[in-house]
Amino acid sequence: MKQVKKEVNPAVVGVILAVVAVAVLFMGYRALAVPDKKDTTGSEKDIQRVKNGEPMYTPPAGVVPGYSGGGAAGSPPSGAPGGAAGAYNLKPPPN
Repeated sequence: MKQVKKEVNPAVVGVILAVVAVAVLFMGYRALAVPDKKDTTGSEKDIQRVKNGEPMYTPPAGVVPGYSGGGAAGSPPSGAPGGAAGAYNLKPPPN
């Protein structure tokens, strides 16, 4: 029976190390040298509205978030000051 060599060709090791080195250098360059440019535009209009005292979000007419009971659309049930248990209280506190 013929015995198989257990040695690795030095050229194969060199090629593998070169590929790994190039991959590491490329990923390092991408991570450190090219910063992510985050889009920070587009909210100026919303920021100005909030500074003017306007609400950031106005829900559509007839919608009360979290309310799943019967009755007229948009009318909270009697009882709890904000509506049903688990519903959002959209009324600001009294001053």
